[in-house]
Amino acid sequence: MSLNSKSDRDDGLVQNSKQPWYYYLWDSFGKPPAERRLLVRLDLSLLVFSTLGLIMRYIDQTNLSTAFVSGMK
Repeated sequence: MSLNSKSDRDDGLVQNSKQPWYYYLWDSFGKPPAERRLLVRLDLSLLVFSTLGLIMRYIDQTNLSTAFVSGMK
């Protein structure tokens, strides 16, 4: 076998299959229903907790700046 043979070059390549556009945005459409449910739950819980964290950070930052402006330090 030579290093330039077609079989050597194609071993590591992924076949390009025609997929709908939403497969590029959300990966779980081709998976079994149980795994899709798990992924949706994980995604939603991460989204909720990160949103709550950002809201709490914003409120804390606003409270600190308000206290500094009013002289409470």
